[in-house]
Order: sequence, then C-alpha cells, then structure tokens
Amino acid sequence: MRRRYARRAGLLLSGFLGGLLLVLLVVYTYFRTVTDSELAERILHDIDLPAEVMQIESVEGDTIAQVTVRDVEIRDEAGTQLATAPLVRLSVDLTSLSGGGPIELSEVLLSDPSVNFVQFPNGENNFGGVLRVTAGGNEVDAGESGRGVVIRNLRIAGGTVRWAAPYEPDSVSLGAAERGNVRLERVGGAVMRVRTVQDLDVWVPAARAGGAEGWRVQVAAASAQLTDPRIRVVSMAGTFEQAGEGAARFALENLRTEGSALTGEGLVTFGGETPQFDVTLRAGPLAFSDLRWFVPTLPTVGQVEGSFALASRETGQTAVVARDLVVTAYDSRITGRFSALVGGERPASFWDTRLVLDPLRIQTIEQLGLVEDLPYAGEIRGTVSSEAVEAGTAAALALDLTASFTPEGGGVPTSTVFLRGPVTVGGSDAAVELGGVQIAFEPLHLEALRPLAPEQAERLRGVIRGTAILRGTPTALRVENGDLAYAVGQAARTRLTGLTLDLRTDPEVRFRLEARAEPLALATLAELFPAFPFRTATFAGPILVEGTSREFRVDTELSGPAGLIALNGTIAPGDQLRFDLSGRVASFNTQGVLSRPTLPEGPVTGTFAAAGTVESFAFNVDLLHESPGGVGAPGRFAVGGNFRRVAGEPIVDVAGNVTDPVRTDLLAEQSKLLEVAQILVTEANGFLGSLQHSGLETRRRPRAVRGRRTAAALRRPERRTVGRAERRAQRRAQRRAQR
Repeated sequence: MRRRYARRAGLLLSGFLGGLLLVLLVVYTYFRTVTDSELAERILHDIDLPAEVMQIESVEGDTIAQVTVRDVEIRDEAGTQLATAPLVRLSVDLTSLSGGGPIELSEVLLSDPSVNFVQFPNGENNFGGVLRVTAGGNEVDAGESGRGVVIRNLRIAGGTVRWAAPYEPDSVSLGAAERGNVRLERVGGAVMRVRTVQDLDVWVPAARAGGAEGWRVQVAAASAQLTDPRIRVVSMAGTFEQAGEGAARFALENLRTEGSALTGEGLVTFGGETPQFDVTLRAGPLAFSDLRWFVPTLPTVGQVEGSFALASRETGQTAVVARDLVVTAYDSRITGRFSALVGGERPASFWDTRLVLDPLRIQTIEQLGLVEDLPYAGEIRGTVSSEAVEAGTAAALALDLTASFTPEGGGVPTSTVFLRGPVTVGGSDAAVELGGVQIAFEPLHLEALRPLAPEQAERLRGVIRGTAILRGTPTALRVENGDLAYAVGQAARTRLTGLTLDLRTDPEVRFRLEARAEPLALATLAELFPAFPFRTATFAGPILVEGTSREFRVDTELSGPAGLIALNGTIAPGDQLRFDLSGRVASFNTQGVLSRPTLPEGPVTGTFAAAGTVESFAFNVDLLHESPGGVGAPGRFAVGGNFRRVAGEPIVDVAGNVTDPVRTDLLAEQSKLLEVAQILVTEANGFLGSLQHSGLETRRRPRAVRGRRTAAALRRPERRTVGRAERRAQRRAQRRAQR
C-alpha cells in the first residue's frame, strides 16, 4: 500500500476515535463538578441544562445513575458540524465523581452517531482547530480536562463516518471501469474524493481517555459497510492505545472482509511531515478488490498472501520486508521474498530478495493499471533478486527474465527476448536505470512492433537475432557491444557488429550510431523497398549515423566484390526530404549492384555529389569508366547539372565533358541513372517521412533553402578524385595503346 494511503488510514482512525471521545467528553463535562453522590436533581441543577436534554432514568443504590443525553453535537469554530450523537445512554458510577481518579462510565450506547472527517490538502484535518460542544443546542463548556474517563462496555449502533480527502489524479483514474467507484465533491474550493463508512456497529469492552495513562480502546467486535467502492467489513477485533506523545500502538487480532483476512501489530508515530511506522501485518489473503477503497484503479481479481513489515528510518526511507509472498492476479503468479529501502531522497536499495515470476502475463500489466494500453499477449518468466545480506548494501536488482510475446490478435510468430543484468530502481534522476543489462533476441519478429509504429507496417518485416548491452535511463540510453543479424524474405543476412548507440530524448531526440556491416546485403533493401533496383551484392565496412530527428549525418565506406563506395553528408527528413551528400566509388561494378540493362559495362571509379530535395536537386559526377575486359583506353565522364520535376515530368539539365572512347549513348544513359537516383530518393523519403509521423517529428521545421542550388555551388568531395584504381586503369590503357 502506498505511503500516503497508509497515512490517510491512520488519520481516519484517529479522527473517528477522536470524534467518539469528544462525544464522551460531553458526558464527562456534565459530571466534572460533582463532588459527591447526591440525587439526580443535584446533577441537573449544577449543570444547568434543561431536563429534555439530559435525563436521569434511574439511580441504583445511590451509586449508579442511568443517564440519557440527547442531541450532542461537535462543531468547529465556523459552526460546521463535525460529529453528532442523537442519543447517548450510559451508567455513571457516582462515587467516581469525587476525588482525583478517573470518572467511570459503563453500559454506554451511542445510537446513530456520525463523524464528518475532512483531510485538507495541507495535511491538516477539520478536528485540529477550536471545537464547540453542544447538547440540545446549548453550548457546553468542557473546562480543563485533568481527569480521565474509564468506559466499560461501550456500544456504537448504526454509526456513520464520512471521509473527504484531496482528489489526486495520479492515483485516482476516472476511466469507465472506475467511475462507479469514485465520488467527487467540492469542499472548501478543493475537489475531494468522498468515501463513507455506514452501518457501523462496534462493541468496546473497555476504553479510557485522558489522564496520565493516555487513551486506550479495546475492540471486541466491529462491522461496517464501506462505500465508493462497496466493501463489507465482516469483523474486526484488536487493541489501540496511546504510546507516548503523538504515537499509537495497535494489536490487530483480526480484520475480515468478504475476501480478506488481516492480523498484525505495530507502532505509528504522528507529528512529523509523514507518519513513522514500525508495523507488521499478515495477510491470509488480502484481496485486491478490498484495496480498491484506497486505490480504485486496481482490478477486482487478484490477491496477495504473506507477512509484511514496515519500519521508518532516520534517512527518510522506509524498510519494507515481505516474506512467504504469493501474489496472484488473473493468470499471473509471483512468489518469493522481498526486502527494500524505499522513499526519501535516495535510490531504493535491496537485500535478501528473490521474486519468481511464474509467470507474469503481459496482459496482467495492463489489467493492473500499470500502463494504459499494452497491445501484446504473452508472458514473462524468471527471477528478480538481490543477494546482499544487509540493508543499504546493494542499490540494484539482478534481472534474469525471459519475455515471450506477440501482438494481440495473433497472426505473428512469437518473439522471445532475454534480459539479464542489474537495474537500479527509484533514483533521483530516473525511476529505472540499467546498469549493463544484456539483451538477447532469439528472435525478434519485427512484425511484432507494428502496433507501436503502424505507419511503418510495410517496412517492419523480417527477423532480428543477436545480443547487446543496455546502460542508462529511458531518456539517456546507451546500447553497446551489439551483434545483430537481420534476415528478411529471400535476401542474404545482414549483420552489424560492434554496434554502439547513444540515444537521448531530452530536451530533443539526439542519437549516434556506430557499427560495422559484416556484411550489408543490398537485397535486404530491395526486400523492404521493392523499387530499389538492387541485385544481391554485399558490402562490408564501418557505418556512422548521428544527429537529431530533424537532421542527421551519414558517413560510411563499404567494399565488397562489386567494388567500393564511400558516402558522407546530411539528410533532413521533414515534410519534404532534403539531402546534401557526396562520396566516391572505386572499381565499382554498377551492373553487379543495380538491376538496370542500360547501365555502363565495366567498373567505374570517381566521385559524386548531390544536394537538394526529392523534387529538385543538383548533382556533380566525375567518373572514370574502364571499358569491358580492359580493351581500349578508359573514358571519363565529368558532368554536373540539375534535376527537377515540372508538372510531374522529370527534367534534367546537364553540362560537362565526355572523353572518348566512352560510348556515345552514355549521356543518354545518365538520364537513366538519374531516374534510378530519383527512385532511390523517393523511396527513402517515404520511409523517413513515415518515421517522422510515427514519433520523430519535432516542433522545429527544417529551414527553407534560399535561392537555387547549382552544380558550382555543390561541395566537392574532400577525398582524392583519382585513386589507385584509376591510376592502374590509366597505366593499362597506355600499355595497350603502345602495343
């Protein structure tokens, strides 16, 4: 139970008992000045109240007076009614009225009493101020209370308690399932949640109030009907007593509802900012439906068994120890033991803990109200543990969990994820911090992620297998030592090794991803983007992607049997994708990479650059084309220009030099190359644009480009435009020419 609910329960109990004792104080006031055992008329004369308010029904042997008091009320200084007792019957030991000992009352009956208990947002309550006591409309001066009151055989019949507490949206959800269990009213300008105790019947064999020994109440039997939501208290028995200044001790012999049974004992100290506890409770069981009086979002199904100890520490934390724990809800079951220091300004720490999830159904997490919507079915099995032997010596829990899940509705194979490693809970900076948790996908079906990103349904295909290590918090996460393999359709497997990802979400999404492709299968991209004209070539090499959701930088150099390609530059996904990219190729076999019949034969070496948008971009190409089979001198293709669409039709403006012996139709083929480039850019824009709408969109929009970009304005690649491959091709061409 949350700490604030325990505090409210203590305030409710103290408020009710305080109101009850104040009602009894009225009776004490009537007899406070009596110093002998004269007849009833003497009592009435000294009190100076009309006979219709207080009536002496009989006197037994001049020592016991049967008294009836009507219309007793307690009001605050503003006149608001706090407690009433329409009828109080009791017997008074007249001999106890003289001397300095306690006044003795017996056979006390309170018929239909009521208490209105209001807890204010500042933690105070309506019984804390100046109180006025009246009987029959006549104010009674309680005087100075120096003597105590001893009561034997007190009965309350048909009592009512109304409890109003501040409404807290974080703990009280007004969803469709809870509206019937929560009643809200405006009290003193504040929205309050109101609950009542009705049909309260109590038998107290012995009680005392005031005096040097303090108050004490022994409850032999009690029953009541709670409302909002409705819970029936079948029986309660126990002892409650004062234990020094501002403290109460209790021994709960039993508390039974229709679904719960509790026993326990402990000490609760009030007076500080929060109550201090040293309490032990035993549940056999405690039904979740009964806890709904405090937490209405809990389900009606489920229960907890075991023993629980709560002890406040000087650090502001509370030690919570649970033994023989069995928690069941729906089809979920958690067993074991639990020891933790929680609360205060420090992170939670754990010791002697071992919880077994056997299993925890994923659906139960949503049913318990821990999350609003979790569109998955499956289960989590494993342990959550701490091997520390003393409190405060370990701040982390060790996870050893296996999660098997699939989206609701089926149709997707089951994904399995393993988690193993330490996690810190309740820190000052984050509720959860991963301290090197190893995660393994065996496997993860990407189709299972479609409920989280429905815009990417066409792209979320295939299977990921591999491992990585997680560190940090949900807003500052680091993934390291990643080794992931991805397979989709008939494409060869793509594998990323040495993967490192730094991801921050506050104040904006910012990331840096580094990995090595071993290999990157281009057929994988063709599976995800059917318009991509890729063959089955594979490349290997380093990959770097870093930036924000508004703009990120790409830097990679990949090589394989089809040659080498290096690319660097920036991409800005937005309403319209923007890019500024440059790179180089060496011995690059275009026909081995791209499935276009008009591509030039033979390897290509050189540089390229492009900048602009999907609809309009400038390009610059400087390529050395080696003729097929090495026959003849290499040709050179150095052109620049612009691509744009007018009325949906592509228009290409090209200027540059073409050196023989390149085929004369190569310039025409260049337009085909630009068409291929347009397809690539369009596909990428659709993918990244949908990413933007699935959660990466930020408030800032990409800056508009001023003016027109031309080939001359493009940044030239920093790398050398003529490399070893080109020089080798030139030497071979010279030797052939000499022969």
